[in-house]
Amino acid sequence: MTGYSRVQRLWNRLRNIDLDSAPTRPEAITVLESDEFGPLVIAIANARVFPDGSVNADGRWIRSAKFGLSAPSQRSKATISVDTECAVVPHLSLGQRDLVESVGPRLATLGRTRPGTPVFVPSTRHPLTQTVELCSLTTAGVIIRRGSALSTPVVLFARLPVADDRDGQQLRFAQLFHHRKEKSSGRVYLESDAAAATSKDGSSMVDVRFSHEQAGSTLVPAQRFRPGDIAGLAAVVSRAAELVIESEDVRTFASFALPTTPVTVASPSLNRRRNPARMTATARFEMDEALRHEAKLPRGVEVLAQPDYDVTDTTVAKHRVFLNGKWRPQSHEVMVERSLGPWIISVKNAIVAPNGSVMLEDGTQLGGGYFGEITNAPLIDGWVVDETTRPSGLAITKHHAFGHGLLQVAPRLDALMQHDRALDVLVPDFAWDDSALLARVGVVASQVRRVSLQNQHHLVRVPELIVSTHLHPEQYTARADPKWQAEFVSRFLGASAPTPSRRVYFARRGATGERGGCVNRHVLNDLANEFDYEEVHPELLSFDEQVELAASTVDAFGERGSALNWSLFMPSGSRTVVVNGKQINRTSGHRTFHNPVLAARGSQYLEINAVLGGTHTFFEVDPVGVRRALERMS
Repeated sequence: MTGYSRVQRLWNRLRNIDLDSAPTRPEAITVLESDEFGPLVIAIANARVFPDGSVNADGRWIRSAKFGLSAPSQRSKATISVDTECAVVPHLSLGQRDLVESVGPRLATLGRTRPGTPVFVPSTRHPLTQTVELCSLTTAGVIIRRGSALSTPVVLFARLPVADDRDGQQLRFAQLFHHRKEKSSGRVYLESDAAAATSKDGSSMVDVRFSHEQAGSTLVPAQRFRPGDIAGLAAVVSRAAELVIESEDVRTFASFALPTTPVTVASPSLNRRRNPARMTATARFEMDEALRHEAKLPRGVEVLAQPDYDVTDTTVAKHRVFLNGKWRPQSHEVMVERSLGPWIISVKNAIVAPNGSVMLEDGTQLGGGYFGEITNAPLIDGWVVDETTRPSGLAITKHHAFGHGLLQVAPRLDALMQHDRALDVLVPDFAWDDSALLARVGVVASQVRRVSLQNQHHLVRVPELIVSTHLHPEQYTARADPKWQAEFVSRFLGASAPTPSRRVYFARRGATGERGGCVNRHVLNDLANEFDYEEVHPELLSFDEQVELAASTVDAFGERGSALNWSLFMPSGSRTVVVNGKQINRTSGHRTFHNPVLAARGSQYLEINAVLGGTHTFFEVDPVGVRRALERMS
């Protein structure tokens, strides 16, 4: 065992090169620039670079504390390739101090020695686009935490600034910002990201800001500077005779940009609470709320079209749930959300993740149901290396399931095609053939750009992203717009929709529900036959045959699942009966997209909750209870 350990240690030494202590450098490493402190800029050939600064070249790991290259650890197997020479400035947790003392000086060094080089920069609340340009470089992409490996023929790294007053790296970077020395007599109030912090006396930061604004201060939201924040921010605050900051987290920048200006702290941030009245100084912008309340949108975001009619609230009075042996009104807890659609939004220089999350170039993440994912759960993670050259519509969902294509992708594409039929569209690579669905909404193959769900770390930069309202079939929320939904369904079905008359049981193959759902499924099959439902297995039909089935069905019955998403396309006034798995003794109705969506269509949603045991995923129904529900159903 001891011998094995010695061999292993020797092997690790051969595979790991520490540039700071190695007597010789591997052939893959070239020193491009040096100064009195040693190598300043190095090039590594045939390298794979990871967001944390780990670098592998020809099977050997390169380490260096001086260049910020970290020790190897467990790595992602996904690799994104770049064909040209580029630079990387790795830094995982980039704050203002890091930007001023580490990342910025390295960018300035790269720009001085290799002007025009494409550079990958770290993700941060203080985006670097303008800083990169100020340093005479170009932005190749953004490094996001835990992303894929980047493969490149040659990668450049700049040395970390030496802790020495004589080091010219920090000095040269500072000189880029200190070219404006003019002063004004005004006072600037610099907001941090503490949008709704509460101080000891109970007043919120919103109140503190308002008092300073009333006293004549100019309010500057530090987190809301468009591409390249810190250079533009420096230009604004450099003219201040006095600077007020909200918390110590921005003092580093203030001291860097204004070395001789008095700086005071407005109020310490102790407790935090959400305050929807103030959204301009947070790293996440809720589009739904902003549009609903006509708030100011981030720079680069523009409304292109909006409904020319009022959307009224939808009630779910006709919806009922069979609970404890009786049909009862749907729970008042069911969320009915007023629709915002069909709005069409333009987002300039957007970064799009394969799950549909969207980030502005200045780091702002756009939240809300517009972008297809669960609220407050964005997923921007990886390398921005892909880029479109044309405006593209957003029609992405993070799920492979058939129902998400029907309810998230199809309505959005329909709205986008009504706005501009020539628009390119970003579409996920579903696990099923979506060609018939795309044809239904007027999208041809040449317009489609696939964004792979298999590589969640591959981010795409879009010069202009066109975003449309869509249904949001997540639990607790859905869009409800009778006029738009009726028009969308009519276009989707086409002019030759059959006469609705069928009573259909949406059956599922497998009697035991081994893939989820009802584990005694034969009970449902028998009851459907007893109550004269036509048994149909939709997965055995073509897409167009399923469309025709939905259009001709007035009464649908089945267990929860993707097939019942066709209820949106059933005629107005139809009835959908869902057998659902619930925890025993749970009294609340199932808050699902069916509630407001079907209510908006003038249709009924009836839920049978007659569960003997199990979970929401695998449940056993009570045969007596389901029969009683069907007998008493009006």
